[in-house]
Amino acid sequence: MILHLNMRLMPTDRENLFEGPLGEALRACGIGEVDGGETLCSPEGMPLSCDVDLVVDPEKEAELVAFLVRLDGIAVGSYLEVGSEQVPLGTLEGLCLALDGVGLPDEVYEQADLNALVDELDDRLGDAGFYASYYIGPKYTNLYFYGDSYEEMEEAVRAYARTCPQCAQCIIGQV
Repeated sequence: MILHLNMRLMPTDRENLFEGPLGEALRACGIGEVDGGETLCSPEGMPLSCDVDLVVDPEKEAELVAFLVRLDGIAVGSYLEVGSEQVPLGTLEGLCLALDGVGLPDEVYEQADLNALVDELDDRLGDAGFYASYYIGPKYTNLYFYGDSYEEMEEAVRAYARTCPQCAQCIIGQV
């Protein structure tokens, strides 16, 4: 079985957010185990979606489906591949904050602290969403957040972006 995640996660983030915790939960429930995963990336290396490979006791497939349907933390558009069937999963919406990596004054980059920015945005999002992953490309650094409402996340991120030199010329969009 394959759990397809409609989420932009770097391999380490996929492992930390899904493979590890899901594997532990499946083993604890006696349903099965995680057997690896992969991240589909653009030619430039930007994450587009992820798969988590699952080995499940055939008699426990219904339990797995019920478990995953109830699981928080999965984006809309995700699904569980059961044979030739796709069981839709997920309720979260995604937001990408693309930071300009080449067009800002040098002093902004010299003083930039990406980890501090992520922490600040995570705090400002509160219960509206959470930071999940990143991508550092040739022109932009993308930060990916997921939550129940894109609009709520966008409002919080945009309000902070107006005050942050590191966010000047940023692009905020739904993923």
